[in-house]
Amino acid sequence: KEKAAGFYLDPGALDYEGLAHVAHIFIEDVKQVTGAVMPFEHTWTDGPQMIAGTVGSCPALDELVKAGAVDVSALEGKREVFQIQLISHEGAEKLVIAGTETIATLFGIYYISKKIGVSPWVYWADVKPARQQEIVFDESIHFVSKQPSVKFRGFFMNDEWPSLGNFVMNTFGDFNEFFYEKVFDLLLRLNGNYFWPAMWSASLPLDGSEDPLAIIKLATALGITIGQSHHE
Repeated sequence: KEKAAGFYLDPGALDYEGLAHVAHIFIEDVKQVTGAVMPFEHTWTDGPQMIAGTVGSCPALDELVKAGAVDVSALEGKREVFQIQLISHEGAEKLVIAGTETIATLFGIYYISKKIGVSPWVYWADVKPARQQEIVFDESIHFVSKQPSVKFRGFFMNDEWPSLGNFVMNTFGDFNEFFYEKVFDLLLRLNGNYFWPAMWSASLPLDGSEDPLAIIKLATALGITIGQSHHE
């Protein structure tokens, strides 16, 4: 039976909601590639785990930094930068993703997705990842991302009817948070941080399936900046 390392998130992290949202997407990415399901964990174990945390917002990560197990000096004074580091913690290997802010940490999670062969277009262009029998990371995975040279990077969605509108209505029922979850997923996989919606017959802040602010809340949890409708 296939086995996978656990995905650990500190439940006390200030940005837990956004990290958990993407962690579950990542777990599905791993399943597509290997068939194995990563356990989603809230406690340290004596086995291998991934941990994703934002510096200053994740008590577990901050403890590792304080203990000297993780060095985040490369992140100091930076914007939207993440690092990947393999460490040994209490005798077990941990793959640590540390970000300067929430969205940087999410970029780090998606960076690992790309490393295992998952395309940013896995959903929107039906790019099926190649299956792998085994995925193993060693110290060569250590990586520090570059600070983006452009502060805001993203999509402007224009003239959504009829093509996109018909697809959305048939697939999601409306321009709701389930549709925008897929849009935001692509945006983050491409290292974007900004979304400017078109609203021909819709209003992004009011289009949640039950909660009128569901889309705005999701974007906020993911660290995405939302622009304003151009026709208003």
